[in-house]
Amino acid sequence: MIIKIDNFFEISMKKFFCLWLTIFMVLFFVGCATTNPAHTLYYDSKQNPAVNLLGWEYSDNQQPYRQGTSKPIGWISLTSHKIGNYFEITWQDLNKNAISTERLDITNNFPAFMQNSEVRLTFNKLNQPEIFVFYESSTAHDFFWFQGRPYNKKKVRQIYPLVREVEIDINKKN
Repeated sequence: MIIKIDNFFEISMKKFFCLWLTIFMVLFFVGCATTNPAHTLYYDSKQNPAVNLLGWEYSDNQQPYRQGTSKPIGWISLTSHKIGNYFEITWQDLNKNAISTERLDITNNFPAFMQNSEVRLTFNKLNQPEIFVFYESSTAHDFFWFQGRPYNKKKVRQIYPLVREVEIDINKKN
């Protein structure tokens, strides 16, 4: 009789442990799925010599990251866990001596997987804003250059003004 009670207790403890382990694993994976991944916001004025960035705000409509100044902003590099819905920027086109402010809607333009990604603000040849996302992918090129900066194992998606995957010429250092 004592052996059966010990056996019963041992089986119950195994079932109890398995049940708690299963509950813990489910909660862990649900928590990972609902947490926004870390990504970097990046801007470098050296790559846009005809533009002065005067202010910016990157936000998910709750708590914005922002910077405004009377002097041109030379560099932005910050890490965020919040995926933005918009990017509001104020810049000066040095060719036209014109100051513009624009709110760029980037809602739902991001790739599904944003862990270790980079959101990059730049300006095109007409000094208009463009936003790219560099995101990890096992099918991406091992190494490439994009606007003077090296990347590896990343794919590139333009999310403003167009939403499109960008084809990379791995032989070109631009």
